[in-house]
Amino acid sequence: MSTESPTPESSSPWATLSSIVGFELALAVLAIVLALWIGIDLRAAMVFDLPTLNWAVVATLPLIATMITLTRSDWAWVKTLNEPVETYLRPLMQGLPPGSLLLVALAAGVGEELLFRGVIQQGLTDWAGPGVGLVVASIIFGLAHALNRYYVLVTLVMGLYLGLLYQASQNLVLVMAVHALYDWVVLRFVLLTPPANKGAKY
Repeated sequence: MSTESPTPESSSPWATLSSIVGFELALAVLAIVLALWIGIDLRAAMVFDLPTLNWAVVATLPLIATMITLTRSDWAWVKTLNEPVETYLRPLMQGLPPGSLLLVALAAGVGEELLFRGVIQQGLTDWAGPGVGLVVASIIFGLAHALNRYYVLVTLVMGLYLGLLYQASQNLVLVMAVHALYDWVVLRFVLLTPPANKGAKY
């Protein structure tokens, strides 16, 4: 996909939104198919209740605090980390219909967590133990976000954090909610922060 800002002639907002959400939901479908194939019961790892949502808000705060801290830093590697945000993410997201950011965040939270934590981490945990499941799933999660080497590193660390939350709770809904809430806050931050601002907005 081009990193240039979408234009009405090349890509309508609805087409962009459909592509993003469709890709994330395709990951969810892939996860369900793989889970059925290897015998993982995804439904058993889903508890949706008020305490889960409350814990999701609490668990998202360290991620947001880290993002804000990096945003205010002058480290050279943080500026490199931010480059794909300015060249790809901001142009891609600007001009989308109302409510799109929440929809994108929810789709990413559900699709990616079903695949990376629900299938890859759980499958490797069942096969080789929780340490292997956590580390390998986090590495794959980082490599799946290979916009640059620092982006891989940051998403790998985020994958470890989400993986530990999943290990502690055994609840996919919790990590889905944390992932979605963090993505929604970051997307709002990216679009509301002037491009001239220094630092990371990932």
